[in-house]
Amino acid sequence: MLAESYTPSRRSMRELDSAGEETDNQSQLSCGSRGSRLGRGYYGYLYNPVTPRKYYYPSRNYTVGAATTEKTIPDPSKTEAPSAPPELMSFIERQEDYIEQLEKESKFCREELATLLNKVKDVISENENLHERQKSKLIKSVFEHLETETETETETEPRKVLKSPKKSKRSALIEGPPIVFESRISELEAQLTQAKIDLKKSQDENDSLRKKINDGTVLDSVGYESYRKQLDALQKEKDSLQETVRQLQNTLALIKDKENDTVDKVKRSLDIAEQAQYEKNAAETEIRRLKDELERQHLKLRDAISDQSRRIADERSAAERRYTQQIEQLTAELGVQWESTNKLQLEMDKQRRENSDLRREVAQKQALIDDLKKDMQSKIINLQSDIGTTGAEKSALEQQIATLQMANERTERQYKQEITRLETEVQSLRQRLDRADADLIHSRRENLRLNEQIASLEKETALNAAISDERSKTPRTPDTIALPPPKADSHDREKELTSMIRDMENKHGRKFSNYKLI
Repeated sequence: MLAESYTPSRRSMRELDSAGEETDNQSQLSCGSRGSRLGRGYYGYLYNPVTPRKYYYPSRNYTVGAATTEKTIPDPSKTEAPSAPPELMSFIERQEDYIEQLEKESKFCREELATLLNKVKDVISENENLHERQKSKLIKSVFEHLETETETETETEPRKVLKSPKKSKRSALIEGPPIVFESRISELEAQLTQAKIDLKKSQDENDSLRKKINDGTVLDSVGYESYRKQLDALQKEKDSLQETVRQLQNTLALIKDKENDTVDKVKRSLDIAEQAQYEKNAAETEIRRLKDELERQHLKLRDAISDQSRRIADERSAAERRYTQQIEQLTAELGVQWESTNKLQLEMDKQRRENSDLRREVAQKQALIDDLKKDMQSKIINLQSDIGTTGAEKSALEQQIATLQMANERTERQYKQEITRLETEVQSLRQRLDRADADLIHSRRENLRLNEQIASLEKETALNAAISDERSKTPRTPDTIALPPPKADSHDREKELTSMIRDMENKHGRKFSNYKLI
C-alpha cells in the first residue's frame, strides 16, 4: 500500500509534445513552470524558502493484465500514518518541496527570458526610430537649403553685384545644405578673383593718375576738381572692394568649417547606423543562442525530473527495507534488554550479601576500637604519674632556690669575702635553672598533648554514650555486639586531672617569674 500510494503517475510523451510550440513537458506537469534550475549561470535571483506541509495523494487507477480494476487508495495521513516511518514522510516532503522550487525557478527563468526579449525588441525599435529620424532630418535639411538657395537667387537679380548680393549670398551660404557647398565655393572663388582683378585695375589707374599729378600734366582747375572727385570715388570703391574681399574670405572659411562639420555628422550618422545594424545582428544571435539554451535547459530539466522520480522510487524502497531492518533490530535489542535485567537482578542479590559481610566487619572494627580506648586510658594514667614526679622535682627546686636566696642575703650582709664563691654558685644555680626551664617547657608540651588526648577521649566517650543510648532504644539483633557501659567516675577523674594541671601551671608560672626577677 505504501509503495503504490507514492508511485508517480505516468503520462504519455505524445500528449505533452502535441502543443506545437516551444513547450516543455515539465511546464505542463508543474502547472505553468517555464524554466529550469540550471539557469542560475545567467540570472541571479532570490527566493523565499518553501515551508514543508502535508500532502494528500489522491487515488490512482492501476491495470493488471487485460482486466482493469479500480483500486481506491485511502489517505496515507489517516491509514498509513502508524506504519509509515517519519523519515520516509519527511524525505518525501523534502522531495516535493524541491520539485516545487524547481517549478518556481523555471517560471522565473521564463519570465526573465521574456523580459530580455522585450528589452531586445525595444533596443531594435529604438535603433530603427533613430535611423528614421536621422534620415528625415537629413532630407529636411536638404529641402530647406534648396529653398534658401532659390530665395537667394531671386533676391540677387535686381541688386548690384558688389554690395548687397554678397551679403545675402553669405547668409545663404552659412545656412546652406552640404550638398550645394562645392558649387557655392566655386562661385565665391570666381567672384573673389574678379574682385581682385578689379582692385588691381583700380590700383593701376590710381598709380597712373598719381604719376600724372606729380608730372603736372593735369593741373588745370576744372580737370583737377574732376580728377579729385574721381579719385575719391575710386578710393571709396577700393575700400568697399577690400571690405567685400574680407567678407568673402570669412564666408569661405565659415563654409569650409560648416562643410567639415556636416561631413563629420554624416560620418557619425553612418557609424551610428552601422552600430545599430551590428547591435541588431548581435541581438538576433543572442536571441537564437538563448532559444537554444532554453531548449537545452528543457532537455536537462526533463532528464533531471526523470532521474528524480527514479531516485525517489529507489529511496522509497530503500526506506521500506530500512524500516523492516529497524523493526528486527528493535526486537533483538528487546531480548538483549531482558537478559541485561536478569543479570542486574543477580548483581543486586550479590550486593545484598556483600552489605551483610561489611556490617560484620564494622562490628569487629568497633570491638578493636574499644580495646584501643582501654590502652589509651592506661597510657593516660602513666602520664599522670609522670606529671606528679615532675611536680615533686619542681617543688624541690623551689625550696633550693629559696634557701639559696636566704644564704645569698646572709653572705652579702656578713661576708663580702665570699662574693666570688657565691657568684660561682649563682652561675651553677643559673645552669640548674636553665635545665629546670627546659624541663618546664617539656612538661608544658606533654601537658598540651595530654589535653588533646583528653579532648579526643571526651569526644569518644560522648560518641559511645550516644551509641549506647541508641542501642538501648533499639532492640538487639544477633548481628550486633553489646559494648561495655562507660565508667561512672570518668567525669570526676577528668575534673581532678584538669584541676591538678591548672595548679601545676600556676606554680610553675610563679616560680618562673621569681627566676626572672633573680
